[in-house]
Formats: sequence, structure tokens, C-alpha cells
Amino acid sequence: MIIMLTLTLWMPGAARQAEAASGLSDPDTFIKGVDISTLQAIEAKGMHYYEDGQEKDLLAILKDHGVNYVRLRVWNQPTESGGFNDAAKLLEIAPRVKAAGMKLLVDFHYSDFWADPGKQEKPAAWKDLGFNELKQAVYEYTAEVLTDLKDAGAYPDMVQVGNEINSGMLLPDGAVSSFDNLAALLSEGIRAVRDTTPSGGSVKIMLHLAEGGNNAKFRSFFDQAKSRNLDYDVIGMSYYPYWHGTFQELKTNMNDMVARYGKEIVVAETAYPFTLEDADPVEGGNIAKLADTEKAGFPASPANQKLVTETVLNTVAHVDEGKGLGVFYWEPAWLSGVGWKEGDVNGWENQAMFDFDGNALSSLDAFKYEPGSLAKAPIKVYASEGVTTVKGQEPDLPATASVLYNDGSITPAPVVWDAVPSGKLDAAGEFTLEGSVEGLAEKASVTVKVLANANMVRNPGFESWMDNWTLTGDQAGSVKNDTANVHAGANGFNYWYGSDYAYKLSQTVTGLENGIYTLKAWISGGGGETKLRLFADGYGGDPLYTDAVNTGWNVWKPYTVGNIAVTNGQATIGIDMAGPGGTWGWIDDFELVRMSQPAGTLTGGGMTVSPGSSFDLTFGIGGLENPFRTEEMTLRYDPQKLEFVEASSLVEGLKVVRQTVSDEGNAAYLVLAAEGGTVSNEASLLKLTFKAKAGAASGSAVVEAANIAVSDGGPLISATGSSASVTISAAADMTALDAAIADAEAKYAATSAGAYLGGYATESRNALKDAIAAAKAVRADATTGQAKADAAAAKLTLAAETYLNSAYTLETLGAAVTIRDLANVSIAYGKTASGADWYLFKPYDADKNGKIDIMDLAATARKIPGKF
Repeated sequence: MIIMLTLTLWMPGAARQAEAASGLSDPDTFIKGVDISTLQAIEAKGMHYYEDGQEKDLLAILKDHGVNYVRLRVWNQPTESGGFNDAAKLLEIAPRVKAAGMKLLVDFHYSDFWADPGKQEKPAAWKDLGFNELKQAVYEYTAEVLTDLKDAGAYPDMVQVGNEINSGMLLPDGAVSSFDNLAALLSEGIRAVRDTTPSGGSVKIMLHLAEGGNNAKFRSFFDQAKSRNLDYDVIGMSYYPYWHGTFQELKTNMNDMVARYGKEIVVAETAYPFTLEDADPVEGGNIAKLADTEKAGFPASPANQKLVTETVLNTVAHVDEGKGLGVFYWEPAWLSGVGWKEGDVNGWENQAMFDFDGNALSSLDAFKYEPGSLAKAPIKVYASEGVTTVKGQEPDLPATASVLYNDGSITPAPVVWDAVPSGKLDAAGEFTLEGSVEGLAEKASVTVKVLANANMVRNPGFESWMDNWTLTGDQAGSVKNDTANVHAGANGFNYWYGSDYAYKLSQTVTGLENGIYTLKAWISGGGGETKLRLFADGYGGDPLYTDAVNTGWNVWKPYTVGNIAVTNGQATIGIDMAGPGGTWGWIDDFELVRMSQPAGTLTGGGMTVSPGSSFDLTFGIGGLENPFRTEEMTLRYDPQKLEFVEASSLVEGLKVVRQTVSDEGNAAYLVLAAEGGTVSNEASLLKLTFKAKAGAASGSAVVEAANIAVSDGGPLISATGSSASVTISAAADMTALDAAIADAEAKYAATSAGAYLGGYATESRNALKDAIAAAKAVRADATTGQAKADAAAAKLTLAAETYLNSAYTLETLGAAVTIRDLANVSIAYGKTASGADWYLFKPYDADKNGKIDIMDLAATARKIPGKF
């Protein structure tokens, strides 16, 4: 065995080349790279790196662990980072990389700060350039940076023209929607690389997108690149396992890129957390949190950080035709103390490969990986799609589970499930069942949901696409196969439209036994809908609905409509939606289940009321097997919007014997009693009178009937609750807010940034710009009440005053005074504080006497450095 092991380790020559020829990447050239663009900022803070307790240079530590390539970003004029990552800083660190014996990838962002799919802003110095001038600027800037690197003996081995350019670059000129323009700009950067490549040398050019598991996005982009004959060598992908799909989706996309375009592939960015702790003084700043690791399937630990990184490396090494060049881990050395921008916190330190004190973690050994060094092996079994059964029936368990292998492939493997624990199928509920997969210590798992009665919705999770469903109104949605976005299974209903739209997604369920049903569905999305309702209609009673509110991507919430008293054997259920263009969301997993317990009902909602007006709701109860003599319940509501007035009986012989409002004014407790008899199922038991508060803001107000219980003298029998909502319509007077916005915008437009008298710091201008945007958001919010509008106006007015007071004066100007400043004082000569535009000239009033005069000219002149 010792001899065989020695031979195996000694094989880097012919055997390795044979492996590469068969499809495995060449171990001698495989990239095991890191992006350490924050290193100079970290070193400037006096922070250090350690291995085994000994302080060492970062590059030495990385190289000792197998790193052979370094990626460095370059920004044009990065004022927000304190100047770090500009061309000058790149020119300082690039020779260090080369001297350490590593190769270099330079990542041009073509921006003054971060460029990514959501932000591709032009450098400030280029913002007013015409398109031909912009192309020239791209060429000249790229060529200048690369020429300087060549002169310093540090010309890169690979150049990235643009960073995560899914949406384009140098927007709006280079948007993907104007791909001819984008191609022209990319071509200028590419031409600069080719023109500056040292004689006899070679350099690879990369085009880089995020979302490495999204094949459709990559095809759309690179099909257009191919049709315009862009001259590049490498397709770069960002792949973060908690954002960008499964390893199999990454693997499939990479192989498709090779087959479709013949290009080499690099994962230009990846990372994974080693902990969920946060080193920053402000908690909650970490980008990768518990939900992200749960989605990816690997708990945060140094061992799993190493495993995930090795799996990315091994997946790339198995790209077809040996065209997987390698991987760059993004910022493995980013320590707390250096933020996203100067003065900000660092949201990445828990994904570094050093602990919070700079000590190297065991996960750095991932870079010792070499193509061919790992035999294919399973590393994870994913939880199977949940199954649903009915009380008393054995669940139909999946025969296989999806297993992830260390080459990125995901394939089904047989599962031997454990026996269902005794009693788990005797009542409605949910439990997790485990099973065994050969070759894995980790257990397979499946969630079993037990319903009291069968789910009557056909194709409830859209796994059979639109079968049994009807879409009316704008055709603004469709079923999509997207495991990264759906609630469960493979499919879900996704809606989006480019302009204002409305639709109704519905299914008429027939063959129902008459009785009380509960409807449920899961919804997620970006928010902003003007109407998003889960509804039930056509069941023999008034339409019922529950309003839904989306709060973010993959924030799935269940919504229910209870107490659907079916009397005609059918019900139409679904989603009723309206919203502005760009609103998006997902819908999945409907349930319509007959309830075996009594159900309370609240009817009369759906009306629109004015602040100060009263309205009535009706409470009833159904599904009782026996009449009751007493009942208790709680009414809950928003005390900022509603107040409870009274409850009165609608049934002869039934009395409201107690009605008490909580001290907080957000709930009322009711007790009912029958006078000598009993009360059975009744849709109209009580009239509940509420009042919309005089100062209530516009929007939905919900009343919930909860904690419902009845008794006939025996044990209490609980009943399901219900809710009803009304819409409060209160129009706020926006005059003051509109005036404040107009005034702030005028003052912002009339002033400018710059280190001269009367100029403003960029930070001050950004603060006023943000304040204006916040005020506009309040103005655009249809639910804004008078108090909120007035508060927004006052806040913006204060922000504008604060901004004007921040202008540079002779006392605060950090730069030298020049005759330009004196000229501006001369222009303002004679202006007084009584003028409406005094804020433009106030910074020149050196003696603060409310006018610009000879004293101000003299004071300014005295500040000009003499030239002798």
C-alpha cells in the first residue's frame, strides 16, 4: 500500500495529462485563486494574519496552502473607500503578487465603487461623456492601467472586463437592453487588453456574470455576445451556494457554456460562512445568515466551509473537455475593521478563512485540492419534497432522495425509510421521518403532513403546471420550474408585468361535502401590490378573503381564509391581485380542507369606511355537533385604527353577559350565555360595532375573532377563528410635503460638490439626496396619513437646513483658498441676507454681518497663499 500511495502522489506528469485529456482540468494550470482586494485597507489599519500563532505575510500563508492566483479589483476614483482599490493602489500590490510567485487577475469595475447586477454606475468623471467619448474613456483608462502594470513588471495573466455585468455596465449607455452599445464598450476594454499585452505574452480575457446556476440568463447574455463576435476567452461566473442555485445547476450551466460557445470557465467568486457570529459592534451585519446556510444545506463551520469550497473546485475541475480553469474565493482574508465603505461595518468576516483575530482556519486547506485528487463520493442528502396524507392513512413516501456528490452532480438514490412512529397518523399535524441512504451517515428526511381531511384542491402546488387552474385578466403570470424560488416541490406560480396590471388566478373545486372548510396558500414576493387577496367564493355564501402582504424575496408566508361554509358542494378559490408595473411575487401550495371542529365566522368586511365613522360586522358559528349554552371569544384589532364600541345579540335567548376592552385598547373579551336553553349553528349570532379612529391612516384594518370556545356544560370545545377587514380611506394634505420636496430639490440642484468656498462635501450631498428620496417615498405611499406627511415635511426641511449649513467657509475649508474663491465672493458682492438666494452666498460672509462687502473680499484675499 505504501508503494501504491507513493506512485499515486508522484503522478503529476503523463497521468495528469491523460486525466485532463479525458475531461478533467489540468492540475498543473488549475486556478486555485482568491480575491484579496481589501488587503491594503486591512494592512493600513495595522491588522495582521497568523498561522499556528506566528504572524506571517498573507500572501505567504495563502501560497503555503496552495493558492496560486490572486484577483484584484480596480475602481476609477473610489472616494467612498478612502482611495483603496484605485489604479495607484493596484500598482502597489500587483508586484507583490507577482513576487510571491502567483498569477494575477485584474477586475475592472468601470465605476468609482461597487459594480454588480444591481448597480453599474458610471465613474463621476465620465457621467457627462457622449457615447463615443465613453468608448474612448474605457479604452484609454484600461490601456493606461495595464501599461503601468506592464512597466512595473506586473502585467496580469487574466483581465476581467466588467464585474457581474448581468444588467450591463456603465448604465444607462451600456445596458443589456442596448446590447450593441454594451458590446461596443466591452470591445474597447478588450481592445485595450490586446493592445497592451507584452510581446510574446498571452493574457486571457473574462466576461463575468453573477447567478452561476441560472442557465437561461447566461444563454441570453452570451448568445448576444456571440452574435456580435466579442473577442474573449473565459466565461466567469459568481456562484454563492446560498444564492445561485444548486451545484447541479452550476454544473449543468458550465457544461452548457462549453458546448454552446467553446469557452473556458472560471468561477470568479464564491464563498461560504465558517460561523454565524458577527464580529462587528453592530449585530446583524452579516450577509450570510442562518437562513442562507439552511438553504444551501451545510451548517456554518470551518469544516463545511472547506467542504463547500472543495466541492466548488472539484465541480469546476470536472467541466466538460477540461475547460474548467478554476475558482476564485471572494475575500477570504477580509477582517472586521474594514467595511464595505469607509466607516461602515464588514458584512463578510464570517465568510473569511481567518477567524476574527486573523488566525488561519483549517478551511484554507481546501486550496490544497488538485484535479483528480478526490474520488467521486456522496457528501449530502437533501430533504425530500414533503408528502401529505389524511388522518389514518399511510403516507406515500418517495422511493429516492436527491444526493449531492463532490463533483457537483445531484442524482436520486434509494432510501430506506424508518417506520412511522406510533400515533403520528392518528391526528392532524406534521412530523419529520428519517431514512438511510447507502454510503452516507447523514439521514434522509421527509416532512409528512397529516390532514384531518383530504386537500380538495387539484394540482395544489402547480407540479402539473396550469392543469385545473384558470388565469383571467392580464396574462401576467405563469407556472415556472425554479426550485430556488418556489415554496416546495419544483414548480410555483410566478407573476410579473412591466406596466400596471391585474389578474385573478382561480380554481373551482367541485364534489365537496357541505361543511366548514379552511383555505390556505403560501405567498412571497417583493411587495407593492395594491391588492393581493386569497379568496373563496361561489360556495353558497358571501365572498371571503384575506389580504396578503409580501415583504421580500423568498419570505414565504401562509395565508388562510377560514370558516368557508360550503352549502352547494363547490367553491371557487384563488388569488385576486392588482399592482403597478414591476411588482412581482410567487404563489404555491394551496389547501382546501374540511374542518372537523366548529368554526367562527366574521362577515360584513370588505367595505370602505372614513376615519371617525362606525361600521358593523356579524359573528356566527358553524360546524357544531351539539348546541351550546355558553361561549367566550376575543376580538383583536389595531388600536391605532379601530376602537371597539359594543356587541349585541342577534339571537333570541342569547345574551352578551360580559364585554371588556383590554387596557391597551387592542382587544375585547366577550362572554355569551343562553337564557335557559341552547344555541346551535348560527351564521348571525352577534352584531359587532366598531369605529374607525378619527386620525386613522389609510389602509386595511383587520378584526380577528380568536380564542373561541363553547360549552354545553361539559368540556370546552374550541372553534377556529376568523377575520374580516375594512379599508380606511383617509386622504392626507400633501401641500407642505410637496413644498418641502420642491425646496430641497431646488437647493440641491443650485449647489454642487467641491472643496472650494460655497462647495459641499459629497457626503453632505448624498445625505440630502437620501433625505429627498425618503420624503418622496412617503409622498408616494397611498397609506400615508396626515401626521406622517407632516413629519416627513419637517424632517426634510431640517435636512435641507443642515445641508446648507455644511457648505465650506473660510473656517471649514480644508483646501487652500484660491483666486477662484475670491472671484465668487466678488460675484456675490452686495448680496444680503434678505435675498431668497442668500443660502448661495452665505458661505462667503466671513464677518457674518448678513451681507457681502469689502470686508469679506479682504478676509478671503488674506487666506490665499502667497506666491513668491
